[in-house]
Amino acid sequence: MKSNLDENLDKAVENYEKGFEKVDKVLEKANRGLSRLYIGCVAILGNLFLGAFCLWGAYAALQGFQWEINGETAPATVVELKESNDAELGRRYTSIVEYEVNGQTYSAEVGEPSIPAEYEVGETLTVLYKRDDPQVVEIDSWSERWVFPLIIIPSMILVAVILNFVAYRGWRRGEIPEQMMTE
Repeated sequence: MKSNLDENLDKAVENYEKGFEKVDKVLEKANRGLSRLYIGCVAILGNLFLGAFCLWGAYAALQGFQWEINGETAPATVVELKESNDAELGRRYTSIVEYEVNGQTYSAEVGEPSIPAEYEVGETLTVLYKRDDPQVVEIDSWSERWVFPLIIIPSMILVAVILNFVAYRGWRRGEIPEQMMTE
C-alpha cells in the first residue's frame, strides 16, 4: 500500500508533466503561427519582386507597341564608329548611322556599345524612326523589341504560380520548408 507521501509525490509529478504538456502545446501553436507569418511575408515579398519584373516586361512591350504604331522604317548607312572607354569593360564601339526622311538627312547613334562593333562602317541596315520626331531612332529589329517581354512576363508568372503553391502548402501546414530554413 502506498503511503500518503508517495501519493502526493505521484500527484505532484503528474501535475508537473501536465504543466509541461500545456507549455509544449502553447509553444507549438506559437511556432506554427510564426511559421505562417514568415511564409506569408516571404510570399508577399516574392510576389512584389516578381510583379516588378512583370511590370518591366509590360513596359518593354508597351514601348514595342508604340514603336510599331508610331514608327516608320528607313534605310540607313553606318558612317562612323563612336569609341568609348568603360573602366570595367574597356574600349567599346557604338554605330553612328545616317538616314533620310522626307528629303532631310539625319544622323543618330544606334545599338548598344559593344566590342567588337555591332556594325561596320559602310554597312546598310534598316532603322525605325518616330513619325512625329525623326531624330528618335532605333534599329528595326523584331527580336530587340519583343524577345525580352515575351520571355520575362510568362516566366515571372510561372515562378509566381510555383512560389504561391509552395507557400500555400507550407502556410496550411504551418511548416517552413527546409529550403527556406537554410538562410
